[in-house]
Amino acid sequence: MITNLHIKNFKGFSDLSIKDTSRVTLIGGCNNVGKTSLLEALLLFYGRDNPYTVSNLHAVRGIPSVEGTPSSLWAPLFLDYDLGSEIEILVDTEKQEREKLLVRFHNTIREQSIANNIVASDMKQPFRTDGESALFGVLEMTYRAGEDVEGKTAHIVLRQDSVKMYPDYQVASFPKTWLMISGARNHPEDAKLFGMMDIVGKQNEITEFIKRTIEPRLVSLSAITLGDKTILHAQLEGMRRKIPIAYLGDGTARLVSIILAISTTQDGCILMDEIENGIHHSVLPKIWRGIMAAAKQYNCQIFATTHSYECLAAAVNGLDGELAEDFRYIRLERDGEELFSTTYSHRDLAIAVEREWEVR
Repeated sequence: MITNLHIKNFKGFSDLSIKDTSRVTLIGGCNNVGKTSLLEALLLFYGRDNPYTVSNLHAVRGIPSVEGTPSSLWAPLFLDYDLGSEIEILVDTEKQEREKLLVRFHNTIREQSIANNIVASDMKQPFRTDGESALFGVLEMTYRAGEDVEGKTAHIVLRQDSVKMYPDYQVASFPKTWLMISGARNHPEDAKLFGMMDIVGKQNEITEFIKRTIEPRLVSLSAITLGDKTILHAQLEGMRRKIPIAYLGDGTARLVSIILAISTTQDGCILMDEIENGIHHSVLPKIWRGIMAAAKQYNCQIFATTHSYECLAAAVNGLDGELAEDFRYIRLERDGEELFSTTYSHRDLAIAVEREWEVR
């Protein structure tokens, strides 16, 4: 679990340090201060062995496709689109171990560093038959942990016909990461995740979470295929038939998505943009209790963003005891060109909310 975070030359962050994160860390700040970019930096750090991670970062911003060139595909990751700079993401963990990811761009392949094993490829375009495909560049990603000075390096090679990753190490099992976009719910994906819980006999855990927090009438959940789609359905007390979970309202459907993501990402990390989106303020305290309890049960770390004062107040009112101790609020703020962070414990945030300080 990450306890401290330091980001350099990534998107709008020239040099940002965040201290004392916890099991659940809520991130606030004004528009365009970098809340979503912070989640993207964490996604890049945990997705360093996945050649699709960079393209996924474009999808987060609602960009369906980009040109297959370094300036379009990779430059947006770097501060001021400067491919000559170096991205550094450094984290401290609860095990008192320091981990670092360095990302660099090269115009040529360092042959001695690239293994023959190809992990994956995308951007499948017609393959050239009139000679060797053009090389557009290489994104070098080096990961170091603890006392490992040399680190482990993977190269994402961009050619005219493909993007491929070549690691010089055996791909490790990194913590699983799940990114939830504001307002975006994939109902078939929710049904798939519920099916994963059902297979191992843990479907009732999801039902109980929802029943305790937001929908006391819930009897059971089922993944039902209608036509070519599998959708999660709910059985409610007093109803003769099951109904799609979406019919229970945005708040219930959103919470189901969150709990399913947490329960299927044990020992991993969940990244959530605008966590309060679609949820009525009256049930937010219950939502917070459910999220915190699930994160603790499944040993999952959560980083989420918000711009809602009601969401902050709900975290204050909905959490106590051990759940409150596992909560932190980080406020990002710009002072001219400088970006800095302020960390609030649950107690600090409670004082700020009680005195009506502006801490969003």
